[in-house]
Amino acid sequence: MKRLVFITVLLAGWLGLQAQIPELPEILQEKFDQEQLDLTVNYQDETENENSEENYYRFIERTLGNDTLLGYRWNRETEEWMLRARIIKMYNDDDLVTDKYFQTYKHEDSTWHEGLYYQYSYNDNDDLTELLIQRWNEDSTVWVNHFRKINTYDDAGVLTEIVTQWWSRMHEEWVNHHQKLLTWNDDLLEADTVKVHRYNSDGWKNHHYSAYSYTDEGVKTSRTFYLWRHYHNEWAKKRRFNYSYNDSTGYLAHVLSQMWRGYDSVWKNQYRYNYTYDGDGNVSVYLFEYWNFFHEEWVEKVKIDYEYNDQGWMSHFVKQYKMFFFDDWMNVKQASFQYDGNGNMTEKIEQHWDRHEEEWVNYRKWEMVLQYKTITGIYDHEQSGIEAIYPNPYRPGDPIRFNGLESGTYQLQLFDINGRLLESRVVEQQTTTGFTSNLRSGLYIMVLSDNSKVLLNSKLLITH
Repeated sequence: MKRLVFITVLLAGWLGLQAQIPELPEILQEKFDQEQLDLTVNYQDETENENSEENYYRFIERTLGNDTLLGYRWNRETEEWMLRARIIKMYNDDDLVTDKYFQTYKHEDSTWHEGLYYQYSYNDNDDLTELLIQRWNEDSTVWVNHFRKINTYDDAGVLTEIVTQWWSRMHEEWVNHHQKLLTWNDDLLEADTVKVHRYNSDGWKNHHYSAYSYTDEGVKTSRTFYLWRHYHNEWAKKRRFNYSYNDSTGYLAHVLSQMWRGYDSVWKNQYRYNYTYDGDGNVSVYLFEYWNFFHEEWVEKVKIDYEYNDQGWMSHFVKQYKMFFFDDWMNVKQASFQYDGNGNMTEKIEQHWDRHEEEWVNYRKWEMVLQYKTITGIYDHEQSGIEAIYPNPYRPGDPIRFNGLESGTYQLQLFDINGRLLESRVVEQQTTTGFTSNLRSGLYIMVLSDNSKVLLNSKLLITH
């Protein structure tokens, strides 16, 4: 009877909490869920890591400007891509996102409609301190508060607390939702505790707790997950991840997931995540297996094969699975990626497998449009036969050699994408030079000139 009463109270509290969370249209809720802002379910990070399109599309950082990501859905009736949404990001001088808009496209009136507005705040160390998300109110035509996440750091700049809050329309104030407390041992995460704030409760209530173990060299070996049992007022073992690494490369090879069986106090195999790498250290195969208790063996369930281009950027992946009692892999979905010369993803096309037609069919497409700010004081020109030879991507300190220079002296300058001069030096015909400034990864402009004109104007992609 006590357990029934407890469950009833818990359910009522949950429903009360849900009543405080404003509902979003389906497409906005889909976008919001991709953010992984629910701290109570974000602990299972050992499974396949399929980033959202927003993370896929920009592998290489670049400085300033706006990014626009266009999202499409395939219409099987008309057999054409239908514009569905777009994401616009804005950056500050430190290449940090300051604003982001998620807008939806209405084909009825061929216009863009506001959806979600993200605002990012940072401290002096460029650490994210607050994420504020607002939603567009069509009736009042204003942005209204929806959600926010607050990060707290200690004096050493280490993240110690994350708090999420919902905006209460009833009380016109922020209402606590989730809290994560992080405990560190030097630079190693020792434990994290997630708590929830129940509706009409007097404070934070435990939800789950994770403890981490490492080797003497600081390599993670295990993560043990505990769930708070309110009825017993204690932590209960729930799940454990054991990490294994490749002896020769040190790459993560397997993650073993086990469930705690309380009645005989033993860990029992549940899942296993396996990773295979290519010669460049990229994951080439992800394999998910589950433990068959009856036959005492691992059974393959999901597989993802990855392909990369010559620059090491993901170009294609195929996801497959096996049905029960079948040995053949069955297609699920695939995606292909296209990039510009600077390493930014310009297109991602996702296709799903049609089991009836036995063929791939289009499902979703994302396109990116970069809008770089104009470089002041730099103009387009013919390169006059002069060629710059340097590693691409470029690392500060790498040599740069110029072919086609006549005798004499020239000026070599490096600008950021906003047109600010960062470094300048004199170059002679036979000189091998390079830039040595402590530069962030991103896109820069290299300009070679003499006293009268610009001889070379070239983009320089810097990575670390």
